[in-house]
Amino acid sequence: MMSRVSLDDFTFSDGTEVPAGANVSVSISHTHLNPNYYEDPSKFDGFRFSRMKDEAEAKGSPDKKFDMVATNLQFLAFGHGRHACPGRFFAAAELKMMLAYIVITYDLKLANGVRPPDVFILHTCLPNPTAEILFRRRADQNIIS
Repeated sequence: MMSRVSLDDFTFSDGTEVPAGANVSVSISHTHLNPNYYEDPSKFDGFRFSRMKDEAEAKGSPDKKFDMVATNLQFLAFGHGRHACPGRFFAAAELKMMLAYIVITYDLKLANGVRPPDVFILHTCLPNPTAEILFRRRADQNIIS
């Protein structure tokens, strides 16, 4: 969800009125799960944006819109426009460092070998908080101490 507070009275072209002070929200899930923007959007694809960036570069139009911190009308996780999250650059760097440390330092697996179903809160899809992940520090790990 992306939420805003209306500062002034506003009337849409269809006559819908939004009074000043009203909370207005839009579901970003509709955009993120749109097959016009993403191939097979309901399926997890860890390389989706990497592949999209490679395809754009192959067509001769290297585009930053597929970068992790980019905002556009097809990807609204960090908001968009002048209200886009200013901390997205820091968040992206932190996520990359944490993931790199985990991948280098540990072996991981699901406790029962099966990924539990996702949890939905309104339109937000979250990993199941009851999932158990087993971490084992790698014996040959001497890169990071």
